[in-house]
Amino acid sequence: MIDAFVGASNTITSLGFSTAEHVRRIKANQIGISIYPGGNFYPTPVPLSLVDSRQLLDLFREYLSKAKPDLQLDSFTRSEMLHILSISDVLKNSGVNIKDPRTLIILSTLKGNMDLLEKDRLPAIELDRVYLWKWGEFLGSFFNNSNKPLVVSSACVSGLLAILIGSRLIKAGTYDHVVAAGGDI
Repeated sequence: MIDAFVGASNTITSLGFSTAEHVRRIKANQIGISIYPGGNFYPTPVPLSLVDSRQLLDLFREYLSKAKPDLQLDSFTRSEMLHILSISDVLKNSGVNIKDPRTLIILSTLKGNMDLLEKDRLPAIELDRVYLWKWGEFLGSFFNNSNKPLVVSSACVSGLLAILIGSRLIKAGTYDHVVAAGGDI
């Protein structure tokens, strides 16, 4: 019987941009929640957990300059940047060949590519990437994966389902590797 196991993982949240950074900060009793001033949606200051936008843009700009220098920063949503950085870290640390036909990407999300709901905000991006299947195709194409990505969107259980489906596909011998990427902004 074929077994399945986790070869690498990555986490991006307000605590940092890698699993190792999260572990260090948790051990140091740090939290990712900060008080942000009120604004359009909240009239008073509010505690929020937000990924650092400046650091995200800097890291993604650096990644693009090495991996795909012909692409522009403004042709990606925030969600896409987060997923691409996270998948790239997993690929680097696992040795998985994302281009191999026996490797599948599973995209797990509840809300999807929400940035595109404000159609005038990101004019350089195709609006149809708001559709989950199209967003999955975009990520698969970005990494030159030869398979049509599987998208799982089943409320709060989406991430767990993606991992279970990936495990079952490996155990069934359908794929050798599955990269399960999940997230929402």
